[in-house]
Amino acid sequence: MKLSSYCLMIVILITSLLASCAGIMTGRGKKEVKQKNRIELVRESEVKGVWSGKDLTVSFRYSLTEQTMKINGTITLTKHLNNYSAMDRLHLYLHFVDAEGMTAGQSLVYSAPHRRGISMLDLNFNRLITVPPGVEAIAFTYAGEVSDGMGSDNGAISWTFWNFL
Repeated sequence: MKLSSYCLMIVILITSLLASCAGIMTGRGKKEVKQKNRIELVRESEVKGVWSGKDLTVSFRYSLTEQTMKINGTITLTKHLNNYSAMDRLHLYLHFVDAEGMTAGQSLVYSAPHRRGISMLDLNFNRLITVPPGVEAIAFTYAGEVSDGMGSDNGAISWTFWNFL
């Protein structure tokens, strides 16, 4: 084969890989949200709530208008995560759920700075989010990694944790 053929094959391979990863990374496509994971929305009043996953708890407060949601809150890590010294990453997502129980959109509401000492983290968030039409509920998901502070790429002990829909 000619060099140009190899280059073309490599370009096609890389393009295919990037296209397939884009769908995974952006979470495209509607996903069903189990009833137990849904938090029904109340409109035109301020609502307080608490949601717990196996690794963290989110205490939140929101107010909702027809097109926007103002949400703020605090993330509390469970004891087993606090046994590590560093948060390598943590992302908390808010998912919007329609009347059929399917996701209608999502928003990143918290992202921890890379490799920050857990005791130094500000685990508060405050967001103003555009709400997709037809939303009846919300749901939280998260993904993160903690380590002993040396970083998981240096042979250190690390723990990856997540909670998906």
